[in-house]
Amino acid sequence: MPLWGTSMSTPESNESDVRRLEYQSAQLGLSGLAQGVSMHAFISKRMEGIEDARQELVGLVGSEDEATRLVVEQMNQSWIERPKP
Repeated sequence: MPLWGTSMSTPESNESDVRRLEYQSAQLGLSGLAQGVSMHAFISKRMEGIEDARQELVGLVGSEDEATRLVVEQMNQSWIERPKP
């Protein structure tokens, strides 16, 4: 049995299935799915900024390992000192 619950498909029913799927996709894009995508974009942008700062720090301290250690130390401290709900 086909995915959409009909045993026989016609070009017209395929077209309506496509339209229904497009509509459902659009609705998902405007609700929960969009929230997940926007959160991912926010996190990615933040991590890119942290990496840019770490690269700049490498130039200042002269070592990849030391720069990474300093970034991790700062992130851990920020996590500990974050406002609690």
